Amino acid sequence: MPDGNVQLNSRFRQVAYDGTTGKFKGGDQEYDMPEYIILQSHPLLDFQLKFIGRNVDGIGAILAEKYAKIKSFNALDLNEQGNLYDLLDSYYVPFVGFRGVVRPGPNLDIYKFKE
Repeated sequence: MPDGNVQLNSRFRQVAYDGTTGKFKGGDQEYDMPEYIILQSHPLLDFQLKFIGRNVDGIGAILAEKYAKIKSFNALDLNEQGNLYDLLDSYYVPFVGFRGVVRPGPNLDIYKFKE
């Protein structure tokens, strides 16, 4: 997922999954499974992840095995084929189409670690 400058409550830490090593990392540190994972999905994300060199292979298997989805916020229908996007648009708004688009931004799914 593309990194942003998000200010988090001190109870939470921002980490990213590294599909190359299979570890969650924040800065130079590695972490165990986080309590919550927020996953973005959008037609542009595959391109953007490759563009910045981020590998998230394997996160789907981890989510299926160790996490439960607790909430989804859908911005668009990912199955809609008629929308065209600017590949570098950080607002995720199609410039042609608008089919199945409810609001700007990616879909967000929140997962909680299964105790």
